Amino acid sequence: NSENPEKFFDEACDNSIQYGAKTISTEINEQDNSVLVEDNGNGFASFEAFKAFHQPYHIPLKLGISRYGIGGKIFKTLSDKRIVFSIGMCENDPNQKKVYFSFWNTSTPEKTDKPIIFYFNLGDTPPEAIEILRKYNLLCRFNDCLSRGTTGTTVCLVEIDTERIKNFFRTWSKMYAKVKASFFERYHLLIIEQGTEITVQYINNKGNSDSPTSISGYDPRFNINKSLSGGRPFQKTIGATQVYSWVKNEAQIK
Repeated sequence: NSENPEKFFDEACDNSIQYGAKTISTEINEQDNSVLVEDNGNGFASFEAFKAFHQPYHIPLKLGISRYGIGGKIFKTLSDKRIVFSIGMCENDPNQKKVYFSFWNTSTPEKTDKPIIFYFNLGDTPPEAIEILRKYNLLCRFNDCLSRGTTGTTVCLVEIDTERIKNFFRTWSKMYAKVKASFFERYHLLIIEQGTEITVQYINNKGNSDSPTSISGYDPRFNINKSLSGGRPFQKTIGATQVYSWVKNEAQIK
């Protein structure tokens, strides 16, 4: 369902959780015409892994995936332009951290094949190409990440396609409401069981915003009538999935 822009947020948060994030913040910024997902996960582990995150594929029929790689098509549902910066541990030196940066423009085939992508040691002077962040009002956020020095990743879509917003959400504020609802539906049990913190913030076209809204956790098992089945559920594990069943009356075998 990669044609639905809402799936970008799910994909980005799924990646954050997969790589150890306990805090995930999402910003929907109508004034800057951008959306952003930031986490405190492990970051990228190598430049090779970071390059693979941006590698276009040229034989989509043979590979059975889109030209933009696995999951890559989802970000195009909102914008042709994606900025990513991440701080991760160095594979060969656990005391050294690397900063990974990219600007991927998929507006034309030629630009798609040539993302701006590089890395440098945390503490070194960033290359001049970082100045692209100033254009999109992201330089302060990037510098804050460098000053903290903790691992994590920020994915930002800039120059959002306003027609896509109108077609799928009607307005930016409705996108904000749908993303919050989707996050609750998708992550409520994870928030309860693992303490993951997910927030969403909306900045309107005048630059005004409230404090980030925390997505509530909820365990649907709290509402189960424990008197059924003598108070004990029937439990079965299928792979990584746990299935609990409560019944009113057990079948009598004759």
